[in-house]
Amino acid sequence: MAGLGYLRLSARFIAGRYGGDEWPPAPWRLLQAIVAGCRSIEAPGLAWLERQPAPSILAEEEPEPVWYRRAIPNNADPRKPQAQQSMRIVVRRQVTKPVHYCWALNSTVDAAEAARLLDSARRVHTLGTGEDMCSIDGEVGVPAPQSAPGIVLWQPPQAGADTLHRDGDTLLRTALPGSLHSVEERFQAFQRRLQAEGQGYARPIPAPAMHAVTRYRRSEHQPRQALLALRLLQPDGSGEFRRFHAEEAVLVAGMLRHAAMRLAAHASGSDE
Repeated sequence: MAGLGYLRLSARFIAGRYGGDEWPPAPWRLLQAIVAGCRSIEAPGLAWLERQPAPSILAEEEPEPVWYRRAIPNNADPRKPQAQQSMRIVVRRQVTKPVHYCWALNSTVDAAEAARLLDSARRVHTLGTGEDMCSIDGEVGVPAPQSAPGIVLWQPPQAGADTLHRDGDTLLRTALPGSLHSVEERFQAFQRRLQAEGQGYARPIPAPAMHAVTRYRRSEHQPRQALLALRLLQPDGSGEFRRFHAEEAVLVAGMLRHAAMRLAAHASGSDE
């Protein structure tokens, strides 16, 4: 448990719409949104934020996505008339409740940096796509996040937790040390492309900014049992499958138990 409570940043979608592909909105989107709102990777608290573990997230159940086609003017290619339009498939979700991102505060330094980050986060204007108007507010020192009726708690893996991926897990992009520098490099590459007029039109796709992918799990989901497949082999090292008579079931069970205990002791570093 965090010694000084938690930092909670609350994202409220002003028009009640979110156009990202994933739900809940990834913490990586939040970091990018703060950078865009501040127009700088050096805004107060951002360097601290990119070093923090993945946050817990409180959000409503995933809203049903609505897919539709939209005519979008093509203003990016100077070789084409600006009136020319292209059809694009877009997605929108109707969002009725705020999305809360929560980080544990383990020291007074964390609490001070979190307070500085609040001022930067309040400059956010969109989260998701350019149409997803959003405002951010927050608090420092709030209690640990908990699910509630209509609100789901998504949690990243805890230290020492199992690493099995389940069908019910949600993969979300998260920040890591170096993400901010990578975002700046990508932005500068985009600026250089725009300034390269007179050299012919080229639209290279910049490499994605550096980020991690974190496995999130709903708090009400029970941990999955780990299964370990064992194969009975001949003891001579030949790799040949060893057959046992049905009457030797107790012997086989004992051998499997012994093998599982040895593997568990090896994984824990014990010599017993």
